[in-house]
Amino acid sequence: MPVSYQTEWLWSNMQTFFRTVMGMNATDFFTVVAFGFFGGMLFCSIKWTGRNLWLSILFFCTTFQTFSFAVNGIRNGLGCSLVLIAISLMEDKSNKPKLLCILILMFMALGIHRSTLLPSVASLLSFFFFKDTKFALRFWLASIAISLVAGNAVENFFASLGFDDRMGGYSNAQFDESNADRFSHTGFRWDFLLYSTFPVIMVWYVTHIRRFNNPTFNLIANTYLFCNAFWIMVIRAAYSNRFAYLSWFIYPMVIAYPLLRMNIWKDQDRRTALILFAYSGFTFFMFFVYYFGTTGFKGFDQYWWK
Repeated sequence: MPVSYQTEWLWSNMQTFFRTVMGMNATDFFTVVAFGFFGGMLFCSIKWTGRNLWLSILFFCTTFQTFSFAVNGIRNGLGCSLVLIAISLMEDKSNKPKLLCILILMFMALGIHRSTLLPSVASLLSFFFFKDTKFALRFWLASIAISLVAGNAVENFFASLGFDDRMGGYSNAQFDESNADRFSHTGFRWDFLLYSTFPVIMVWYVTHIRRFNNPTFNLIANTYLFCNAFWIMVIRAAYSNRFAYLSWFIYPMVIAYPLLRMNIWKDQDRRTALILFAYSGFTFFMFFVYYFGTTGFKGFDQYWWK
C-alpha cells in the first residue's frame, strides 16, 4: 500500500487505506467520515454540556452550515471536528499527556485539511494567552474596519502565506466573469456578517452584561472570535463561506454553552427553548431561500411531497 507524504497526508492515506485494505467503496468511506464529523460534535457535547447532551446536539445539527459541510465540505468538517475534540480537552496546562493528545489531534486535523491551522492556533492562543474576552471582542470589531478599508490587500497577504492553496484560487484577483455563475455574489458579505454576529452578541452579553467569567466559555468564545475575525478580513473571496466555517463549526457551542451550563436568566428553560426555536427556524428558512429561492423553487415538490 503506497503511503503519501504530501501536505494533507492523512486524508490521502485514509482514502488509500479504506479502499485497498478495508475494501470500501466511496459510499462506505464517506459514511465513516460522516461518523467522524458528527462524532466530534457528540464528544464535545458530552464533555461540555453533560446532562443536556441532546439539546447540545440539536444546536449542532440545526445550525445553518451543518448540512452543507456534511455533504460538500466533509473533509473540512472532519478536520474541524478533530479540532473541536482537541479544544474540549483543554482544561489544565500542567497535564502534559493531555496537552500532547491535543497537539496530536491538531496535527491529524492539519493532515486532513490544512486550513484547520487557523482554529488550532486560535484555540491555543485563547488557552495560553488570551483568557479574557475583551481583547478578542475588540479584535473582532477591528477586523470589520480593516476589511472595509484594506480588505483586498489583507486578502492577498493571507493568500501569499500559503496556509491553504484554495484561498489563492478563490481570491478576487483570480475571479473573472467566466466563474460568475458559480457564486451568488462576491464582495463584502453583509448577510454572512449578520449571521456571524449573533454569537458575538451572546459573548458580549454573557461576559460584559451578566459578567460571567467561565474559563471554558471564554476559550470557546475567543476561538470563535479570532477565527471569525480572520474570515471577515478575507470576506471578499469567492466561496468565502468555506473560510467562515473555520469559525462557524464552533458557532453552536458559543450559543449553547451559556444556555445549558450557565444560569443567565431566571426563566432560562423557556428562553433556551425560544432561542433554539429561532436558531433552527432560521436554518429552515434559509434552506428554502438558499436551496429553492434562487431557482424559483424548482424541485421543491421532489423534496417534500413526491
